[in-house]
Amino acid sequence: MRALAANKRISGLTLLEVVIIVLMVGILAIIAIPVFINFNEDARAAVEQGDVRVVRVGISDYNVESILKKRTPPYPATLDSASVGPASSDNPFFGNILTMTITGNGWTKLNATDYEGHSGTVYHYNNATGTFQ
Repeated sequence: MRALAANKRISGLTLLEVVIIVLMVGILAIIAIPVFINFNEDARAAVEQGDVRVVRVGISDYNVESILKKRTPPYPATLDSASVGPASSDNPFFGNILTMTITGNGWTKLNATDYEGHSGTVYHYNNATGTFQ
């Protein structure tokens, strides 16, 4: 083995540099985690609002078909035949107005006309006016 020459230096990080890097990464993580959680909640809220818009379009489409076919009443009596409880593949929501039903996304059917979204917002279907609010 050869001995290191006196003028050669072994490079690397000192303990202080490693501690500073670990602290910086920790501070960044403390800042980034709440931002990530907010993005997740924002995404879920956006999915719920998208679902609501799709349901409203489905009700509107049903109404247009009713007018064209001279069908009464102009709006469906119910939005689906799902049972009370959470949406699932065995309990799909909005089958009377949508070809692709909702089988998740945190939706819960409370009764024949009321649905609760992931955010806790309750939406009511009025079959006389065709509103879903």
